[in-house]
Amino acid sequence: MNIRWIVGLILIVTLASLASVSAFTTGSGLSESVCSTQTALFVIPITNDGTNTEDYTVSLSGNAAKWAVAAPAGLTLKEGETGTVYIYATPSMNALPGEYSLKVTVTSSSGESKTITNALDVADCHKASLVASVSTQESCAGLPAQFSLTLTNEGSFSENFELHLSGSGASVAALSDNVVKLASGETREILVTVNSDDVESYTIAVTAQSQGTGVVATEKLNYVSLGCYDFDLSPDKNYFSFCENSEARIPLSLDNRGTLESTFTLTVDGPKWAALDNTELRIPAGGTRTTNLILFPGYGVSGDFKVDVRAVSKEGGLSSKREIVANVLECHSTGLEIPESEDTICPFTEQSYEVSLANLGQYVEHYAIAVTGVDWASVDDAFKDIDAGESTKFTLNVNPTNVESGQYIVKVTAESQDSCHTSDSDILTINIASRDNCFGVDIDAQYESIDVVYGEGALVPVVVENKGTQESKYDLEVSGTGASYAQLNPSTIALRGGDSETAYLYISMPEQTPTNIYTLTISARLEDGTLSDSDTVEVRLITQDVDVGLGDLFDRDEEEVEEEETDGVVSKIKSVVGGVIDAGVGGTRSVTGLLVAKTAGFSNWLIILGLIVLIGVVIFVWKMVSDLEPSMKEPKEPKSKKGLWERFVDFLEEEDEDFELDKKDKKNDKKKKKGRR
Repeated sequence: MNIRWIVGLILIVTLASLASVSAFTTGSGLSESVCSTQTALFVIPITNDGTNTEDYTVSLSGNAAKWAVAAPAGLTLKEGETGTVYIYATPSMNALPGEYSLKVTVTSSSGESKTITNALDVADCHKASLVASVSTQESCAGLPAQFSLTLTNEGSFSENFELHLSGSGASVAALSDNVVKLASGETREILVTVNSDDVESYTIAVTAQSQGTGVVATEKLNYVSLGCYDFDLSPDKNYFSFCENSEARIPLSLDNRGTLESTFTLTVDGPKWAALDNTELRIPAGGTRTTNLILFPGYGVSGDFKVDVRAVSKEGGLSSKREIVANVLECHSTGLEIPESEDTICPFTEQSYEVSLANLGQYVEHYAIAVTGVDWASVDDAFKDIDAGESTKFTLNVNPTNVESGQYIVKVTAESQDSCHTSDSDILTINIASRDNCFGVDIDAQYESIDVVYGEGALVPVVVENKGTQESKYDLEVSGTGASYAQLNPSTIALRGGDSETAYLYISMPEQTPTNIYTLTISARLEDGTLSDSDTVEVRLITQDVDVGLGDLFDRDEEEVEEEETDGVVSKIKSVVGGVIDAGVGGTRSVTGLLVAKTAGFSNWLIILGLIVLIGVVIFVWKMVSDLEPSMKEPKEPKSKKGLWERFVDFLEEEDEDFELDKKDKKNDKKKKKGRR
């Protein structure tokens, strides 16, 4: 056989064998329509047309392949056998409606492959519509307007729709429902209510969105708020100051700017003393009415108070509020102060305290001053008239006669007798010391009263005596209405038992001193603070020189002067000279203080010196006459060996002893009076 024929025959047999092995057939392409989240099924048959057993694999492609899966993904077929592949395609929830391609490729183990193209149509199964019956409305400001909308579920499934508003009118609008559940094909009416107090145009967007699929339906609304009841409330003043217990009227203007007549209701929110003249006003369109805000705070009310006035339109429901600040001034106010808050004194001891009283208001006040708490305290002036913004002082006198030791409260109150009755008070705590701790010192001012001329000074000797047996230290102080015009030195004295020392009170009155009579209390206080003894001097202010007789110069009382007048001129001269001698012998005696207090300037001393010389001559002549008179009536006695000058000195010494005895008697009388207290 020819070799060519043999090779050709082998080739033909081989090709025929290969053709029978690789041959297979599949079904044609399919088309399915589903909703998102629903599944479409594509069935693909595969037939092995070959003569041998084949393995087949399935792969997917196309824009729908992401939602699809093949089952099985591979299979084995014998010669002439047919198998089936199932393709499942489920579009996701977010899949947009439209047609998608799903390609299925089958490849045999011998290398042959075939592709079947399928179509997947994703239907619009989630749909909704929102339609307004009327999309544009107008109403008067303050009156509500209402829009009606219909929400329809046009999809194939039940949906929950969430509704919300947006746009410029969202703040003045409200929805009847916020969440609505609708079955497929179901509808619901949605109401949108709009109410604005302002005259303005608004745009409102209403949105219904599915909570599951995100399907959205919207509708746009237009609303115009008209000024049918527009108005303006304006007070004449926003801030007003006035006095307590007085009436203030603040005008309030109400202007109806609307196109319709309206009734307005007015209310006030503030303190109880704020009210309105009218609480309701009927005003035509374009008209204006006025009423008053009345403020009437009582006494004792002060500070800033907020008063809110509100006007409401009955027809339109519009409202307007204005704030007014009422500044109430405290025009009636009093301030009373006792500088000392507490003091310790002995019984039977007088003490005075200066009290300040101020009229802090804006009107003249007529005060009555009272002392309560104890019956042994009083004031020197129970009534005071004080101009606005002025102040004065008065004296609180304390005299605890026969009072047991202990603590006592003294209250001083000043109250205006006018209709306001403004008042103030202060208290002083008085500690009455035990009698065993008191009366260890005796303080004695040498004058009970003294005259002082403007611009000149005067000295008052003050004798301080330690009545005890132990050494003690005393603090001296001055109080009373004239305390600011006096100085006391030394202010501290240490004395051994039974000793005494003289301090000097200097008094000087400046020009334009307000009153004519002042009191000064000189007190001695122990180191523990106990007020042990005191004495009082009355200061009389004189505005011109006054003739002073010898009796006044040496501070002699009226009884002594009368006795001198009846005894004759000679007797009076003797007393005067005795005082002068006493002043010369004891430089620290009280007569020296008298001369210093009653005389001022070198010229006065020269006058006194001349007066003393003159008196000495008169006494000498008088003595000579006295010596001659007995010789004329009685038998002569032997003359004294003493000369004229020695007899003159003896006479002066006798007068000095008489003066000392008189002074001692007066001092004992004064101490007896203190003991009786």
